[in-house]
Amino acid sequence: MTILNVQILPGCIQCFWCQNLCPQVFLVTDDGCIIRAESRLDHLASDNRGELSPLLPSILSAEEHDFMPFLAGGCPVQVICLSEAIVEP
Repeated sequence: MTILNVQILPGCIQCFWCQNLCPQVFLVTDDGCIIRAESRLDHLASDNRGELSPLLPSILSAEEHDFMPFLAGGCPVQVICLSEAIVEP
């Protein structure tokens, strides 16, 4: 099964772009942005750069999954990194 991996690179300016468009995945904090624990397979909350944990398959609808490249591309400082992850069923 192919699912989405999302990371936040250094440089977030806390503009709330990602959180406003996809609050089930992104959480803006005083220090930047993190991927919510409840949206990740490893259930950890962080920028996901070290863990590279994929999102839970159920967290995004097909339409939301297809929307993620637009969301990442709209980040004013281009710190949202998307990749596909292969997960064994």
